[in-house]
Amino acid sequence: MSKKLVIKTVTRTIVYQLLLLWSGFSIGFMVNPEYWGNRAPLVERSIRHIFWPIEYSKDVEDFLFSIGRSRIYFELEVSESGFYGLKILEEKMESDEYYTAKYKYTNIDGDVVIVDDYRTKINWKPWELDFPLPEDIDAE
Repeated sequence: MSKKLVIKTVTRTIVYQLLLLWSGFSIGFMVNPEYWGNRAPLVERSIRHIFWPIEYSKDVEDFLFSIGRSRIYFELEVSESGFYGLKILEEKMESDEYYTAKYKYTNIDGDVVIVDDYRTKINWKPWELDFPLPEDIDAE
């Protein structure tokens, strides 16, 4: 067998396989346009989020603090006579998505309650950039 014949056979095999693969993708695209059309925005958004991620800035941090404070506020009990003072003593963001706070408030009975370790996860990142921590996986 000559070297030319081997190269010609390998080249034909590769070209015909690529032609067959391209034909299959083309037919699949033409037969199911609704499948590919619905996924085009998702793919475009995923590519944008992966290669040009959202920057964690002061504005994002302020927004996340406001979400964390509102979660605390809505978990508290409110009496008929109104809401008693909530005071945030300390707050911080851990790893850009966990809001932790220390706060105090007056409950319905009039007692001052101090909560030392309040922690909640705020999902603000796109799903491509949201990696669960090991303790989150164990909790599910």
